[in-house]
Amino acid sequence: MFLTLMSLGGCASGLQTVPYMSNQSRIVLKQNAIYDTPKAAAQTAQNYCSQYGSEAINQGQDISGGYRFFTFDCVNPKAKPSTFQPPQPTYQPLPIVSIDDAKKKCADLGFKAGTEQFGNCVLKLSK
Repeated sequence: MFLTLMSLGGCASGLQTVPYMSNQSRIVLKQNAIYDTPKAAAQTAQNYCSQYGSEAINQGQDISGGYRFFTFDCVNPKAKPSTFQPPQPTYQPLPIVSIDDAKKKCADLGFKAGTEQFGNCVLKLSK
């Protein structure tokens, strides 16, 4: 959900650097590639991000049609880095079940010997 804003240009750059798309965590600036400097884009992004207590971190630029498009992430310098680590999957081999053990277990589960369901149960348990 990006908002199109056109009001945050820097005075030093003659309002040539303007927000193209933005939200609280990211701003993309459109800049006249001939008249403006990357420093003007950095200052405009910092002014924008500071509204949210964040610092502007340059994520790169693209040039298209005589314009530079800078992408800045607004990062809160006081935020602690995430220490979350997803759990590592553990793989344990399934115990090998003999056909006789599988038949007994399937019968205990209520399957009747000689039926298709009983056969499927035995196959699944003995894999």
